[in-house]
Amino acid sequence: MKKILSAMALSSVLLLSACGGNDTDYEVVKDTVVRGMQQYTIETKMDDEKQIKALIEELEEKAMSNNTRPDSMWINVQTKRGKLTATVKEAYTLTGMNQTGLKEKNKPELKMK
Repeated sequence: MKKILSAMALSSVLLLSACGGNDTDYEVVKDTVVRGMQQYTIETKMDDEKQIKALIEELEEKAMSNNTRPDSMWINVQTKRGKLTATVKEAYTLTGMNQTGLKEKNKPELKMK
């Protein structure tokens, strides 16, 4: 009876861990902060604008959770072979607006390639 319960518990854990996988499939190739500019280069298979917007939000949270709040964020999204899929820039401060050339803060500019 113990073996059956153990087997059921193990299969439940395996099933739940498989179902709880992350939908975003990407790898951070570059993650640097230079003069207040957070720079990411991401390798992924994503090519849908909606998926990339979700990725932007995730990276924003990551950048803001660090001790150093960036003035701006730059993201290059590329395929595993290095083909550029999208570029993103966003300003968080007046300095960031000067760095990016954007007219508004906290509004990412996404350009699909």
